[in-house]
Amino acid sequence: KKVLHEFSSEAFKIEVTKALVEEYKDNPIGVLQWYVHRNNSSRATEVAKDVFLKCSNDELFQKMSLITSKETLISELLFKEVLNREKKTKKDLFINTVKIYLNSNSWNLELAFKASTETLRTKEKVAKNMTQVSEEWYSKRTDGRIRDALSRKLKAKNPTNLLVSLNLLLNPEDPRNVTFSKQFIKQFGPKIVESLVLKSVSNLKHAFSILAKFDASAFNHLQEKIYEEEVPQEETFAVNDRVKVHNLLKRKDLNGKLGTIIQGKNKKSER
Repeated sequence: KKVLHEFSSEAFKIEVTKALVEEYKDNPIGVLQWYVHRNNSSRATEVAKDVFLKCSNDELFQKMSLITSKETLISELLFKEVLNREKKTKKDLFINTVKIYLNSNSWNLELAFKASTETLRTKEKVAKNMTQVSEEWYSKRTDGRIRDALSRKLKAKNPTNLLVSLNLLLNPEDPRNVTFSKQFIKQFGPKIVESLVLKSVSNLKHAFSILAKFDASAFNHLQEKIYEEEVPQEETFAVNDRVKVHNLLKRKDLNGKLGTIIQGKNKKSER
């Protein structure tokens, strides 16, 4: 027999990959899907880094949003790529990642938890990132899958800062928050805790009753706001204002009549 050409196993794999890259040049993720759909996850993992080199950040997120929840390996490979890029560029790429993984089409709760955790690693950006990430989680507050997963994860002896923040956001009256929040306040400050609770509890009195259990002195300023809301404000009048007269003692005949202010100081309304 005449041997026309001889390929080593490795050379053959390289040639196949080259052909796939050419075939999927408009959709690089298609190379990974081709391998995964043929149960060759190890090769998909090997070529992922080279495939992702051809994608800008925007393209990467666009492809990520199209990956279904069943394509677990590709989602994980994309997550690792975002992690590598974030370490190099510090561009808060994980904010977009959280949005994508909490989307119904590309739902991946575990990776959403991981991506959210990454947003808390840079201390100087925690307040900004927490605001954006909490918006995403709060928008899904009625999803039972999130509440079940959070409840399960909080059974750990030392829950992560992310889990504590999500419980403050989604379950502000959970008695466990009294224990959890102490370390959280120490690390991130009371303002972040306050913003998380106020997201779910709009009534200041109610919010303060919750926050006071964590550290009353840290949230005293809320009591001042509550007092300001409860004390009636003086009504002031200006010249030419139309008013209705009440409770005059010397000119009772004028009570109930309308008039125009032509002179005088601002006084508290007696209406």
